[in-house]
Amino acid sequence: DGTNISGYTSIDILDEQIPNAPTISITSGTAGNNGYYKSNVTVTITAGNDAQSGANKVRYSVSGAQTINQTETADGITSANITISTDGTSTITAYTLDKAGNVSSVATQIINKDSTAPSTASLTVGTVGETSIAVTASGVDATSGVYSYQFQRSTTSATSEFTTVATQTSSATSYSYTYNNLTGGTTYYLRVVVTDRAGNTAT
Repeated sequence: DGTNISGYTSIDILDEQIPNAPTISITSGTAGNNGYYKSNVTVTITAGNDAQSGANKVRYSVSGAQTINQTETADGITSANITISTDGTSTITAYTLDKAGNVSSVATQIINKDSTAPSTASLTVGTVGETSIAVTASGVDATSGVYSYQFQRSTTSATSEFTTVATQTSSATSYSYTYNNLTGGTTYYLRVVVTDRAGNTAT
């Protein structure tokens, strides 16, 4: 207006800083043995920090037993929940994307899941002596594999009356065992419990 002077200017801010990798947290799931889960596993992916333009979203995928194609959350959504429901080994990979489009280094999480009991658990009687009975136990588990054979016996068929006399750790699909110190003239009921590496059992 002839007295006051005003003007406008703009500055483009360059963000070349790579954001921090996201964190991958297991939020629910029933833990089994040897690093396996015996139920569906829920995982939360949370974007890492970014000191410049700020974290904007996460990118993730799953490969292996379960497959999720590469997915990105919407702009401004910096976390995602996924569920691993397939037995086997699944690998989660995830990245942080900032508002300038920079991509972080990768974060990974391996999920081992086996919620299925061994498909085979059988007991075959071999040589029967006066005080001993030789048997061969068989077990098959397609996911985590056989872990152990538990040999039990009873003098009655009642389920609650069986006593464990030996537990043998073995990944083989069959294992031979001899029940000793038995009493002659006695009827014995024999049983085997096959346990897989995740802790699932079949009898």
